[in-house]
Amino acid sequence: MPHVPRATPALLVTLALIITGQAEAAAHSQSSDHATIDVVHYDATLDPDVQAGTVVGAVRIRIVATTRADELTLDRGALVIGSVRIGAVDQRFDLIERQVVVHLDSPLPPGATRELDVAYHGTPRSGLQFPTDRSQVYAIFTTSDWLPSVDASHDRATLRLRVTLPAELTVAGVGKAGPVSTTADGRRMHEWRLDQPAPSYTFGFAAGRFTEVTAGRLRFLGDGFSAAELRQVFSDTDAMLRFFERRAGVPYPHDTY
Repeated sequence: MPHVPRATPALLVTLALIITGQAEAAAHSQSSDHATIDVVHYDATLDPDVQAGTVVGAVRIRIVATTRADELTLDRGALVIGSVRIGAVDQRFDLIERQVVVHLDSPLPPGATRELDVAYHGTPRSGLQFPTDRSQVYAIFTTSDWLPSVDASHDRATLRLRVTLPAELTVAGVGKAGPVSTTADGRRMHEWRLDQPAPSYTFGFAAGRFTEVTAGRLRFLGDGFSAAELRQVFSDTDAMLRFFERRAGVPYPHDTY
């Protein structure tokens, strides 16, 4: 029987960060004022620097005005916003605590749809982790720490996410995996699509030097585990999924987990 590693300090710290991230995301959701808009889609491109712990990104955000809107507010964590545009027109904006307020050049009537192009960079806080002792990066809960977005659990949107990462890292992300392309400098751009609207705190990805095991619709990844250990740790997972599907009468909607 293979040895299964016990909980490590790193694992305990990760669990603590997850709990902290949940509370932080809930607090920001309650304090944010997003009443004038409904975000329906994010199309994001992210370039994390795993060694430096920084990101450069761009996102096109499709919004629908729920009331007449002269301005709109997005959560941004500690990110620096470089520009906000609608089409070719620059929009004036102010950076306030953990948010960006965009002053629209032309007010939106109720029901109007627009696409905002936001360029940004910065050093994420708790929502995107760069462990100092490992070549890893992973997202937890507070998506606005790495993607300007709406941190509100009731606001659900679809997602297209492209992330450029070192070629030697194994990668997983939310939604359906798309094509992987190689950049001019030898890195890889990974793509995922989430076609079923979901709250932004469920968006995310993880990359590292993981051991990987695939079993049907399940994909197991772990750092510091052998393939045999991963199979043992998750040996009951498929049965759990099938149990909840039977009890709920509804199948899990995605092809892989």
